[in-house]
Amino acid sequence: MKTHDGKTVSAADLVRSRKAVAEWTRKNAIAIREEDDYAAHVSESSKNRFMLNQLNRASKIEKGTAVMSFCLWQRLNTFLTGECIPFLPYSRIETK
Repeated sequence: MKTHDGKTVSAADLVRSRKAVAEWTRKNAIAIREEDDYAAHVSESSKNRFMLNQLNRASKIEKGTAVMSFCLWQRLNTFLTGECIPFLPYSRIETK
């Protein structure tokens, strides 16, 4: 994996970052599920299914078998570099 500034990530750093992102994913999934006001119109089974899917994804992230998406790369990159790269570039608006 390469970071946004073109640096190649060592195997040890990649494992460390995958573990951190997986842990964040787990905590986030549980926090969403336990939120009292979270989507009152959504069924309990849907909420449980979402949480289980996220916990499964966290396991795949940790093992290195998750599909690499921009969102996953962004979280790994943020953990490794401290910089969160936006999906869309900032636009520059010129005023006259």
